[in-house]
Amino acid sequence: HVDQYVCPGVPLDHYLSVFEHEWLPLIYQCWGYLVLHAGAVARASDSAVVVFAGVSGAGKSTLSFGLGQRPGWQQIADDSLALAVEPAGVEAVPLANAVRLRPATVAYYGRQSGARQPLGWREGRLKPKAIYLPEASTDHPAQPEIIPVGPAQALNRLLEQAYVLDLESPASKRTVASQSLDLMRHVPVFRLRYRKDF
Repeated sequence: HVDQYVCPGVPLDHYLSVFEHEWLPLIYQCWGYLVLHAGAVARASDSAVVVFAGVSGAGKSTLSFGLGQRPGWQQIADDSLALAVEPAGVEAVPLANAVRLRPATVAYYGRQSGARQPLGWREGRLKPKAIYLPEASTDHPAQPEIIPVGPAQALNRLLEQAYVLDLESPASKRTVASQSLDLMRHVPVFRLRYRKDF
């Protein structure tokens, strides 16, 4: 549970955006979850989760939103995804997210620009089945490539996308590294190379 007090005069939409995208992931990290800078979708037929993790501008929000518009899929994360990582398995857990699309994506899908769209959460246990690291390029061939990522590179890429409250704390870094290793034991990681074009 988190109690919030907004200073008078602060626009609520701005406050909620900062809270959900900057502070709340760090609170979840303090609660023991691994939080990735990622978008995600859940499949209705079996509650499998597909994760798109990457830096801002990599395409994770657009990929998550686009796949979430297809029948049988629901977008559950736009920019941050919380995971309960245990040695026995991994499960996605609810973390408040709102869709934040770039102007080109808003125009392509015919959505209202600037409107805050909170994401819902699927009932049941949501299990990540694959993590994709988007790599968009304007000169990539039309056919996308899916390339398995080796353990060392996968660990480095996941650590780059993990929220960490205190980078100076050895205990925080050790916990995130341990959780990332357990995540990799259960969920394969792939590079997703594709042309940056709708």
